[in-house]
Amino acid sequence: MNDKTMHRLPQGKALPAGVFDSLTQNLRQEMGLLQMLSQSLDREREILLRSDARELTEHNAKKETILLKMRMLDEIRRNTVKKISRICGTGESADLALLASHAGPAEREALLACRDSIADLAASVRERNEANREIIGLSLSHVQGTVDFLGELMNGERTYGNSGKWNKGRRKGKVVNTEG
Repeated sequence: MNDKTMHRLPQGKALPAGVFDSLTQNLRQEMGLLQMLSQSLDREREILLRSDARELTEHNAKKETILLKMRMLDEIRRNTVKKISRICGTGESADLALLASHAGPAEREALLACRDSIADLAASVRERNEANREIIGLSLSHVQGTVDFLGELMNGERTYGNSGKWNKGRRKGKVVNTEG
């Protein structure tokens, strides 16, 4: 038995050759989708800064497709990990490092490299997403402030006082003339 065909388990069982191939392939696909999502979030930022609602709607549909594919790959990965975990005898919720410890050197290196790359990409995606969330939050805050200001202007009972704050006062005029 050589390292490429079978791996010895502590219990004396042997792992079939290529048992980690589907997991490695899945992780590489997840890496590709995370890279796409990261690029998508960069594009989203550009669209948000331009305030192009139509393009943002179209872009969000594309981003949702990426997220749906990621969910599907996540489900496949979870099932693959359960299967490999049962074969290795590590329980159904083994982490990647534990599973990699049962792999041969080349497979272990590939699995751990994928894990590290995914962690880095996920952190980058979180940062970009948070930056975009802040842009959206600021935009919504400005819109709400404008709506509140216009509402106050429309309410003829308020006016500015000497302190610069709104004071109840008598009607000074109308913003919109409803007659004529």
